[in-house]
Amino acid sequence: MGFGFTKNEVPQDEGYGDFQPLPEGKYKVIISKMDEKKTKSGGTGWNTTYQVVDGKYRNRLMFDFINTVCPSSKKAEAIGRRRIDDLAEATGHADIPDPSSLMNKPFDVEVVVKPDDYNGGTKNEVKKIYKKATAQAPQTAQAPQPAIAGNVVAENVPIEEDDTELPF
Repeated sequence: MGFGFTKNEVPQDEGYGDFQPLPEGKYKVIISKMDEKKTKSGGTGWNTTYQVVDGKYRNRLMFDFINTVCPSSKKAEAIGRRRIDDLAEATGHADIPDPSSLMNKPFDVEVVVKPDDYNGGTKNEVKKIYKKATAQAPQTAQAPQPAIAGNVVAENVPIEEDDTELPF
């Protein structure tokens, strides 16, 4: 059983897969994939794939590894856990959900370009995750209402009372 084609049928490389990093900026993305991975140090992390969902770079992918258990570095573990918490808040979760609950929900990220030590080029890094705005708790005290004088609204201006009789 073979692949069904010969070497002569392989197209010449026309730059497919030769992607340059996305320009730095803000992008609307979803998490399209999260895979748990054991690390060499005995920890656990998540290979995370972000997919741009609109604009000129729609469907472009960015990759991240997020440490969640890291015996060799509590700092790396803390950073990773904060990243998961940011992702949870950005996708509308008050607590840390199951990884599948983070997927396919749009949110905004800030992307930078960094040197890639692995291949010597450059790569994208998600620098900031924009959290969804949460609804503010209702106020118990009612804000002062503007005073109305004729057709003019004067906010927080005391109305002078005149005790003299009105002519009508």
